Amino acid sequence: MTELKPELESFSVIKNEILGALGNSDCTRTIIMVCEEIYANIVSYSGADEVSYSISRAGDTYSVTFLDNGIPFDPVRSELPDKEIDELDTGGMGIRLARLYSREMMYQRADDRNRLTMKFGLQGDPERPPE
Repeated sequence: MTELKPELESFSVIKNEILGALGNSDCTRTIIMVCEEIYANIVSYSGADEVSYSISRAGDTYSVTFLDNGIPFDPVRSELPDKEIDELDTGGMGIRLARLYSREMMYQRADDRNRLTMKFGLQGDPERPPE
């Protein structure tokens, strides 16, 4: 795990690592967008003073894991309120995007830490769940 300062500016480290590994493509930009939304939620709302991440690749699956010591929050199972189009900038979209674009999301709370792993497909755009 790579530790980061829990501030929005630190996301550039993650972005650069993803770009370096995958190159600039629509798929890469989608993965970065989702990860940035999740990271912003951690920094802005969790109260964490420790944040780290790891990235791995297995075949056509790219995994990003975030670990933080913030308040417990399971984005996999949390209910999100319905939003009207004019309310989209009021929050909640990061988790929606993560659910939409990740192939799989797994959450675990252990040792007073949140661990969120998102797996993305790399063939074309990240896979979307059926509607």
